[in-house]
Amino acid sequence: MPKPEVTWFTNDHEHSLHYFKYGLMRLAGAGEIRFREIPNDQAGDLLPRQIREHHHRRTVAVRISDGRCSRLLILDGEDSLFQLSPLIQWCDLYFSCTYRRKFFEGEPFDLELPWQTEEEISHYRDLYSKLQSDYQEHLHKAVPLMPIGPAMEWSKQLDFLRRKAWGARHKFSKLFAPWIDWGIQCARFETRWEHLHRLREMEPVHDIVLKDSLWGWPRHRVTLHRKLADLADRYDIRSELHYRSAEPYELGEHSEPDPNDFPMISGGGVQGDYEEAIARSRLGVFATGFHYGCRNIVTLAWFLGLPTFSDPFSFELIYDFSEVGVSIHRSGTWEEIPEALETARCENKQIRIKRQQRFDQIAEPIRGARWILDKSIDKI
Repeated sequence: MPKPEVTWFTNDHEHSLHYFKYGLMRLAGAGEIRFREIPNDQAGDLLPRQIREHHHRRTVAVRISDGRCSRLLILDGEDSLFQLSPLIQWCDLYFSCTYRRKFFEGEPFDLELPWQTEEEISHYRDLYSKLQSDYQEHLHKAVPLMPIGPAMEWSKQLDFLRRKAWGARHKFSKLFAPWIDWGIQCARFETRWEHLHRLREMEPVHDIVLKDSLWGWPRHRVTLHRKLADLADRYDIRSELHYRSAEPYELGEHSEPDPNDFPMISGGGVQGDYEEAIARSRLGVFATGFHYGCRNIVTLAWFLGLPTFSDPFSFELIYDFSEVGVSIHRSGTWEEIPEALETARCENKQIRIKRQQRFDQIAEPIRGARWILDKSIDKI
């Protein structure tokens, strides 16, 4: 049987899916698949017109063939199921980083958090039903994936000669075909991956580090940062909460916070590189985000082996949350933070290393890539 061929139709807003793209590249480098890449808008007959002309936002089209037939996939790297893409209408399978079985099987809204009022959830209750109604014929295409991984596109300043060499190589390859020399980006991913592993070697010196904005239910996030401020005289807590104008439906019946009260800073705030500061902390604390979302700083904490204390997640994974050290916050008051922090302070280095090893077994890029391949070929 021939090797599966994977065609990635790249676009300008696919960054949240690079974790899986890197996994596919590594499989190609190991000779397990054939991988090629072409710009989405140059795909011609390889893609339906609706996908070629779509303004992508954290989505990408992928075609997988195994010699018998092929499947057209949409990978959705949004951090909330409320941002379901209309692209689900024109694909064979829709891999969702925020998959929730009850939603895709048509069951009613059940995402309210213990501290939320009806006014805070009514917008989401209505949107949930509308999405189910609008895409009812296509919801069966949804397949679970994993939450968006740590950012993979290298953001540090590259040296001048390396940038010039990569740019020249890319232009040269484009002279002969629309196919992109994906090795250029893969090299950047490799450099980034090495840096992420170096972060794992850092010793914890802070208890909690959190840089935040009013990103989803402002009153709840303010409650968290007030709690961190109360604890900052007992623990090494470095936190910042910055102002962001809230959407009306985030406020419910509550008043919008006063911009003059921000930023809220505890322990001198977050100094230097945020990822390094997270790597040097003992506990990750994260409130739920916009549209019940989850940022990639959370999955970075899991990758680093930090125990995390978070609001309940709106999505389901292809692995167990508990395996990466997640504890769930339910009170709405964040009163449990000291207990979670004392537990984290008592952990020895080997526990953190074991969580890192477990993460690699169940959630590294190749694991995500193989999941996509297996589920796609299984449907062929």
